[in-house]
Amino acid sequence: MPSSNAIVELRTLADINALYVIDQDCTLTKELYERPLRPYRLIRLEASCQYLKKGKRCSQLHQRGYIVERKDGSKLLIGSCCALKHLGLDDDKIQGELKQLSANEIQNIRRHRVDVLLSGRESLITRVREAGIGYRRLLEQVEDIRSELPPTIFGILIDRWKRGSQDVCWEYQQIKIGEKPNGEKYEEKHWYPHSYGQLKGLGSWLQLAEQHYPERLLVIRKDLEAIPTKSRLTNAEIEQAEAALNQMSTLSLILTRQSNTPNHAA
Repeated sequence: MPSSNAIVELRTLADINALYVIDQDCTLTKELYERPLRPYRLIRLEASCQYLKKGKRCSQLHQRGYIVERKDGSKLLIGSCCALKHLGLDDDKIQGELKQLSANEIQNIRRHRVDVLLSGRESLITRVREAGIGYRRLLEQVEDIRSELPPTIFGILIDRWKRGSQDVCWEYQQIKIGEKPNGEKYEEKHWYPHSYGQLKGLGSWLQLAEQHYPERLLVIRKDLEAIPTKSRLTNAEIEQAEAALNQMSTLSLILTRQSNTPNHAA
């Protein structure tokens, strides 16, 4: 099992310093290098490379790099470019260590995310059930509105929703009647457009049955329930769990659309 440190994703220099004591005054050479400890991928350029090249510390700010240990036990940071160019380019063993370290890092983070998912699985399943109840309640409201509106009007609303046309416009006419200086009477007619605003609440509820929400919710629930409860998951099981996790975006979309009920549209 990976240590708790191994599953924490390192995104900032503060994350690194919270887990490791980095000797900022030391520099690194291939002769002093002992082993790699962790790769990191930071959000911004803030880590300073401590590799010594041409008698001078690199000091290049970088986002991607490695925490490494010297033979004396001190821990330093090295950017990925220097790590591959100066440590691993001509050394298959070191290059293999760095690649394996990065692969382990990705796998540990994936396992950690799955563990977090499993810890809240019952809560997620409950949310899926509640979404199903909300769907049935929403469907009843839609049917009430459908029964009250003329079919033509309902069809127009669906068409406007699909076209993204919520503007309600009308035109009015002004007629000006007058008399010219020569005594001749005249009449001028002009039409002017006017916006009445926008239709509120148009959304997928207009074609709720066509969204197939019950089927999609059933798939989400089955995927969540099918994740094994054992502590060690195989790679295939991790992929299965990640697929279930990705379905949560679909659940969020369904819940968001349910909040935009026909009552709001009315």
